[in-house]
Amino acid sequence: MKLNEKVTEVFECDENEKKFNIIANDKMFKILSSKIYANKILAPIRELSTNAYDAHVECGKKEIPFEVHVPSSKEKYFSVRDFGKGLFPKEVE
Repeated sequence: MKLNEKVTEVFECDENEKKFNIIANDKMFKILSSKIYANKILAPIRELSTNAYDAHVECGKKEIPFEVHVPSSKEKYFSVRDFGKGLFPKEVE
């Protein structure tokens, strides 16, 4: 099967004169969406939880639990909240 080679700009941010782009083609999208994680449902949960734990370790709060909200019939959202230091603009860049 040959994938379409069409290139699509997915995201662009221009803040403080600094630009970055994410360019996606069909091959890259397939790799990112299908090939990286064996369990595609648990992968985002694992990734967010790991990031939250890492944020706590980084700021010396390893023993403080991060919060996870699991969807219910009344509140149909999933979230992970950590109590780390957050990201400064330079770190986002």
